[in-house]
Amino acid sequence: MMSFTFPVRFLSYWNVYEAASNIIDRFFRQTKVNPMSLRVVNSFKIEAPCQALAISPDGARLAFYQNFGSGILVYKTDGAYDQYFKRGGTDASLNIAFISDEKIVTRPASKHEFDSIGEIWNINPRHPTQLLASCSTNPEMARRAASKLAVSDLRKTLLLASARSNICNINVFDAETFSVRTPTVNPLNGIVGSIAASDTNGLIAVGMVGGDIYFLSINNLDIVKIIEDFFTHEISFGSLEFSPDGDHICIGRGLSTSDLKSRAPGGLSLLNIRDGRIFFNYDTHGIGVKCISWSFDSRYFAALISKSCHLFRITDAGLVEKEGEIRDVTAMKFSTKGNTLFCLNTNTVVHYELPARI
Repeated sequence: MMSFTFPVRFLSYWNVYEAASNIIDRFFRQTKVNPMSLRVVNSFKIEAPCQALAISPDGARLAFYQNFGSGILVYKTDGAYDQYFKRGGTDASLNIAFISDEKIVTRPASKHEFDSIGEIWNINPRHPTQLLASCSTNPEMARRAASKLAVSDLRKTLLLASARSNICNINVFDAETFSVRTPTVNPLNGIVGSIAASDTNGLIAVGMVGGDIYFLSINNLDIVKIIEDFFTHEISFGSLEFSPDGDHICIGRGLSTSDLKSRAPGGLSLLNIRDGRIFFNYDTHGIGVKCISWSFDSRYFAALISKSCHLFRITDAGLVEKEGEIRDVTAMKFSTKGNTLFCLNTNTVVHYELPARI
């Protein structure tokens, strides 16, 4: 069998060429968008690399999960430093979300904190940061911390998924009292890839790894609808997010990392809640969708695919058009106020403004 090896000198030249090409590409084409679509309002540095992003309901503060140190950094949206608090533990797969302007929910800081599946923190700047409450579940499920958490669109419902022995329970808490609002019923087989909740349409969506999407009633957890075999690969986690008006749900499937892109289908779909019809599909070429976010008016939605934020809008005719793409993004989130989008790249935050037009 004939083999062929590139000369060492050629490889070194090629590496230099590749590195130079990447620098030029990032400098000139980091943001690929329609010039009419986005305007940079502000950009600022945060003091440490972070990997998760949440925005307060009043749109005034941003919370970030620090990559090293298991801490939460809080900044005002104009870039002013607000506060930092240490959670302890080293759980890097952290989910964070605002329940109110001054309360954040996180997963437990340590895998060994078996008596809790969620923690509520007070971040009122006038008082010391403190742990307000721990959300506990029934004893037989308390041996595993929540795998996923979500806060509903109107901030009335806190959703935590916990699992043990491949059996998943969906736990619904009141977002103000932190008490169990709905008894846990209908345990689901498998691992939860993503969950979402909407007070507006009264639904909970649960995407199972390598399996189905369940739509449950937010009031009693009865199964309303099942989309079978949507997440077709055993390790495709996926993302789910209801639109604020409750009319649509955006579904991201495939792997959450690009280095395994050949092992799962990937893709982004938009489903109409009223008729259950999927009317938009976007091929991500096997790369998984890390997260999805909607603008407050439900006109725009964004999907983080690998390290690029893909921006879409829904026209008056009900069609979906791609507005553009922002590269080198670690996390992103639409603001709850106005047509604004925040993108995080390790420790740099860029604040974009979208046009009000459709």
